[in-house]
Amino acid sequence: AASSLFATVAVVFSTLWIGGRSNLSVGGAITWVPWALWSMNHWLTRADIRSACIFGLAMSLMILAGYPHIVHGTVIYLVIYLLTCLGFRSKRKLWLASAQNRLWTGAIAVVLCAGLSAVQWIPLLELVAESHRSTGVGLAKFGQIPLEYWLRGLFYSFDDAQSGASPVDVIAPAYFPIMGSLLVCIVASTIVFAGRRAEPIAHLVAAVFLVMLGCGDTTPVFNFIYDMHLIPGLHNFRIMFPYLFIGSVGIAVLAAISLDSLCAKWSGERLAGAGHSLRQMALALIWAGLWLALIHHLHTDAVSSIQYLVAGLWVFGTAAAIYFYKGQFIAVLALLLICIEVLCLRMDMFRFGDSTLLSKPQSVIQLEQGTSFQEFKVVDTTLAKVYSMLSPKHRNVERGLKRMLGSMSPSSNALWGISNIDGNTALPLKRWALAKPVIDAE
Repeated sequence: AASSLFATVAVVFSTLWIGGRSNLSVGGAITWVPWALWSMNHWLTRADIRSACIFGLAMSLMILAGYPHIVHGTVIYLVIYLLTCLGFRSKRKLWLASAQNRLWTGAIAVVLCAGLSAVQWIPLLELVAESHRSTGVGLAKFGQIPLEYWLRGLFYSFDDAQSGASPVDVIAPAYFPIMGSLLVCIVASTIVFAGRRAEPIAHLVAAVFLVMLGCGDTTPVFNFIYDMHLIPGLHNFRIMFPYLFIGSVGIAVLAAISLDSLCAKWSGERLAGAGHSLRQMALALIWAGLWLALIHHLHTDAVSSIQYLVAGLWVFGTAAAIYFYKGQFIAVLALLLICIEVLCLRMDMFRFGDSTLLSKPQSVIQLEQGTSFQEFKVVDTTLAKVYSMLSPKHRNVERGLKRMLGSMSPSSNALWGISNIDGNTALPLKRWALAKPVIDAE
């Protein structure tokens, strides 16, 4: 229970997931990612009608949330997980023995998912032809982002709102938010001590792959996959970092599996089965050395000492628990420390504004003075709407909100019952893409 709670807190209070809640479509879709992973594993374990229905229901609810990028990433994760598991003889033998049952229950899951989510994807198939992305879209370039920035986002939470917590800040100063926890990443990395079981290794491969995709053109592996069109649908998205939402769930799952493994291996109940082999000691020393080198390389003065403190307390506490064969306390200690870290560093990220910020702007009041204002169709040619990508504590948030409302940017125009011929941020219709050069020339 403690390991599961640890993974839950790690995901929900990761810096990327906190930021994702500002987008209703993203926030709704990522909610179902853990359920989708769990339901697939539940179906693989049982392969009956009930588990297939649960799997199909979870996937359909993710589709209904309305953010295809998250669905695409989740499917990639599930496929990689399955393919990795098939690399183990024990899994192949088990699944082939019940292949017929798995095929028809899997078909039930697919049909149920397609039927329940049809209200979303059938209109989408019709409307996608109206999008300027219908034949694919180029990869958005934010400049050459070093791999160190992504790794810092995995390990650290930065309290400074000016430290580059979003694409609006060109991601230049320090990091891109992902997990934001050194503790979680260290716990997840102890999966190397969990043995060669299929499930942990499959989650490890899938999580690393999704994180690699999320980091975009930072790595040559991604560039090869992208240039060779090896993943269907990848070229329909202009940004890659949404894959990090799924990768972060995989990291949290690895952390939970690692905690369960450590607790089981080093508890008093299995004292006779645990041994201090030279191989384990050597692996532990290599693991510790690599982490020290990585931390030394990525450290900046903006990193809070609290993150090093909680990570160090868990490492030394776990070492003590292993020495005294009290492994049952390892997960509890991790849960306590992640809660302390969240309370100290990431609760302040939630900032609520006064309702007066949504007061009707002067531009709308002037437009409403006309008797036929509802016949108007407005368009915002400014970049006012990108304020929403700022850190919640950025000094320009309130000013940016007022400017966006005054510009009647999509979808704020809906607050006043005024029509807008543009789409929200990167989602214009093809007709607007055709009309924009003409309007810009006026």
